[in-house]
Amino acid sequence: MSAELLRRAAETLRNLAASCEQGAWSAEIDDRGHAWINLPAYKHAFGVHGFPDEAKYIALMRPPVALAVADLLERHAAVVTSWAEVFGFSEADVSGPDEAAIALARAILRDLS
Repeated sequence: MSAELLRRAAETLRNLAASCEQGAWSAEIDDRGHAWINLPAYKHAFGVHGFPDEAKYIALMRPPVALAVADLLERHAAVVTSWAEVFGFSEADVSGPDEAAIALARAILRDLS
């Protein structure tokens, strides 16, 4: 498991979260099935027409969620670094406590790296 990969994904999330609108995001679906994502500082929402589940998902994944995921990735990176130091391995040779963390990091960086 690569601590550097985990840290890069965490940094990507932190940077994106910092550049996004803060506060409570919400999704609304009108009677025609049009979906709207409401951001607190804007007077109007932006539409995700015809995709209500996607709108709900985007609203759910607001900056505090990204920051919590970044914290999780950084904690996994710290474990990898610690194990490498304790056992005398390179960080690349440490399999790590949770392969799901590396899969998450790769998924985050796939379109952004």
